[in-house]
Amino acid sequence: MDEIDSRKAAAKRCGEGLRPGSAEFVAVLDELRTLHLRKTLDYGQDEDALSNIRSSADVINVPPWAGCILRISDKMHRMRAFFRRGRVEFDGIEDTLLDIACYAVIALVLYREGRRCKVQPSPRPLRPTTACASSTGLDEPDRPTAGQAMRVH
Repeated sequence: MDEIDSRKAAAKRCGEGLRPGSAEFVAVLDELRTLHLRKTLDYGQDEDALSNIRSSADVINVPPWAGCILRISDKMHRMRAFFRRGRVEFDGIEDTLLDIACYAVIALVLYREGRRCKVQPSPRPLRPTTACASSTGLDEPDRPTAGQAMRVH
């Protein structure tokens, strides 16, 4: 059974009584579950499956959920390269989309965890200095800085 047939079979198993589109959605959620559990064996620690995300966020002084958003941004750059060139060199489009979805779920888990603990460090502002802000388009006066936007209240 090839990968497409396997996905169709999973969608059919999950889709009893679901509207068209929902069975495939639920099958992808199962795929995300499997991917997450496999990857945490390589990246996480026994006592904390998300330890790599937490420690990476500490390095750049942002809350762990914000670190996930940066990882999503990296994946979006890969997607933009695909749109520009029509191909990617390493991970395919499906792998990239699955990674984005996993990081979004991890970000939500960590965001909720931070809200429960209410122990979110205030990150240093990520906004560039005024000298380079105009070249990045971040100098809009009514927008909060990235650091202000990331603070959980």
